[in-house]
Order: sequence, then structure tokens, then C-alpha cells
Amino acid sequence: MSYRILLVDTGSKRSEELVALLTELGFEVIGPITDTDDLYDCVPNLKPDIVVIASHSPRRDTLEHLSGMQSRHPRPMIMLSQEGDPKLTRAAAQAGINAYVVEGLSAPLVQSLIEVTMLVFLNQESMAAELDTSKQTLLDYKTISKAKAHIIRHSNLSEAEAHKQLRRMSQDHRKSIVSIARQVLRDSPKV
Repeated sequence: MSYRILLVDTGSKRSEELVALLTELGFEVIGPITDTDDLYDCVPNLKPDIVVIASHSPRRDTLEHLSGMQSRHPRPMIMLSQEGDPKLTRAAAQAGINAYVVEGLSAPLVQSLIEVTMLVFLNQESMAAELDTSKQTLLDYKTISKAKAHIIRHSNLSEAEAHKQLRRMSQDHRKSIVSIARQVLRDSPKV
């Protein structure tokens, strides 16, 4: 699969080499841009699939910009650095960098990095979406349970009868049961 790759060069002096390598591998290369360009505007406007950062030694400011960009416009990010300091690696990971590679830019390595990074990123996005769905389902369940408890308290019904009443209201109003539960709770007198 061919990806659109935004190349960010933070002074590595390897941009031309990377553009040639990525192009040879069949990727569409956007850039290079520098770390002084506005990443917050570049990413949504250029719509890259992956961001590759070429850096001699990433600066704290660059990592902060990448972290902010990652929170606003999540993309898989690979940092190709010439310095392998464990503190920098840790800081890069905290900024949302998915892969931090020191030296050695052979075509098979770069191809593999891009493919694996993209797959891991997509998997993480899928898991995050599943987690969000699970959280919402749990919140909906709690809302329905609270509405049933309210109905039980005020109508002297069993839990099954309260649930049946919510379901009947849901069908009558053509709304989801959780919407009806929210309405019951919203309309109930506050104690």
C-alpha cells in the first residue's frame, strides 16, 4: 500500500536522501517541512497518512510540537535520528512517536518500519474506539439502571416491570431506551 508521508526535517541534513528513498519505495512524499513550520496547520491541510521526522537530535520544543500535533491530529509518527540517547527515546515515546530509529536507513528497514508503524497505529486507534464504545455502553447501562431505580422508587414496580415500562416508552416515542432513561432522570424532581 502506498502512503502519503509528511517528512519533517529538524536539521538532519538527510532530507534529500530520505525523499529519494521513500519515493523509490513507492510512497508519496510531502515536504520536507521544517520543525519551525506550523505542524498544527500542515497535518490537517496536507492530510498525510504517516509523519516521518528526520532529526540529528530532537529538541524539546520539537517534541512538544509533535505531542500537541498528535493530540489534535493523530497520525503514526516515526523518528529517524542520528543520536540514540535513552532519554531522547523516552521523550519521543511520550510525545507520541511510534518508532524511534537510530541510523541505518536501508530500503527494507524503512519499508518495514512504515508498514509496521501504520499497522500498530491503526490497531491502537481501533482499540481506542472499542474502549470508547465500551465506556459509552457502560454509561448507558448506568443511566438505564438509575432510571429503573427511580421508577421503582416512585411507582412501586419490580425491576422487570420498570424495564418493561422504559421499553414501552421507548417504543411509543420512537427513541432509544437510553434516551428515554435520560428523559426520566431529567424530568424527575431533584431531592
